[in-house]
Amino acid sequence: MPMGAALDLRPWLARLEKHLAEYALGEPGAYRRWRSPGADEPDAANPYGSADAANLLYTLGRLPGNADGRARWVEPLRDFQEPDTG
Repeated sequence: MPMGAALDLRPWLARLEKHLAEYALGEPGAYRRWRSPGADEPDAANPYGSADAANLLYTLGRLPGNADGRARWVEPLRDFQEPDTG
């Protein structure tokens, strides 16, 4: 690519959003860690998958902007926290 040429990230961003959708579990903020979980990794929301998705969606500007939408996203992440230690 010549120096100064624009790099079109749209195809990569579309793949990333498709990839995230494959890990989504249907509720805001609930993402699994693996697409094909093994015996020791249930097909359920996972703190790593959910936090990674939140970070990626925030970076892409795709997290909800309203208070209600953000609250629905925060709830599953808080469910992973230990009540005594956070």
